[in-house]
Amino acid sequence: MGHLWEQGALGVALAAELAWVAELAEELAEELVVLWVWSLGMLWLRIQYLLSCSSTAAVHQTTSGSSSPPPACNQKVGMS
Repeated sequence: MGHLWEQGALGVALAAELAWVAELAEELAEELVVLWVWSLGMLWLRIQYLLSCSSTAAVHQTTSGSSSPPPACNQKVGMS
């Protein structure tokens, strides 16, 4: 009878451990989704900035005859 009790206790412990691992995996998946959405947003903002610099440079070029973009667009765009 003690052997069955030990198996039952082991099963309960294993089930609790599996539940903990499943919860951890769920939290990790949520964090990955948040990071993915954030990185897409940062990429979108960077693309918008670069497109803005490109169109500003084109306008600048046609109005002033210069081939250089405005100084703000010469700066490297960072992800910070």
